[in-house]
Amino acid sequence: MKARIKNIFDDHAQSIFLLLACLGLLCTLFYFTVIRGNRVQQALDQKLKEIKLQLARQQALSPLYDDLQKKYALTIPGIQTLPEKVPLSKKETGNFDIVFREMVHQCDLTLVALKPDIHSILSDEGFLNVDLTTSGEYRNFKQLLMKIGQLPFLAAIDQFRIERKAEKNPLELYLKLRLVRE
Repeated sequence: MKARIKNIFDDHAQSIFLLLACLGLLCTLFYFTVIRGNRVQQALDQKLKEIKLQLARQQALSPLYDDLQKKYALTIPGIQTLPEKVPLSKKETGNFDIVFREMVHQCDLTLVALKPDIHSILSDEGFLNVDLTTSGEYRNFKQLLMKIGQLPFLAAIDQFRIERKAEKNPLELYLKLRLVRE
């Protein structure tokens, strides 16, 4: 009889333990879904209020910004239209280095290297890739770039780098140019 009574209490203790475990699991689930979800929703609501406030400020200042932009519209002197693209003929392709040497000399710079890309010479892509390296004063680089920009056969400047090899050496301007050719 004692064994039977003890067995009944063991069954009830096990049932009570399982009931408490399920109740704990439900409380944990309730905490993570409802209470924690409310905290996340409150944080998102706060961010939404901040964004709405920022949007209202921008809408209020938008007419003023538009008026100032119209009133003080910048016109930059010296900006010229790009020349019409005229490809280098086969004859000019052989003599393009003369054009660059003259430009570098006119800008009081020293020509360090002028190297056409062999692959672009042999290919039928319609472009000639050229690496141009000059050295000299920084202020003269702008003048050279303006002259290069006016070339009718310039398609693009692919790379642009200014660097100094050593402390006492002059600055070097490295350009990777793409020229249009027939």
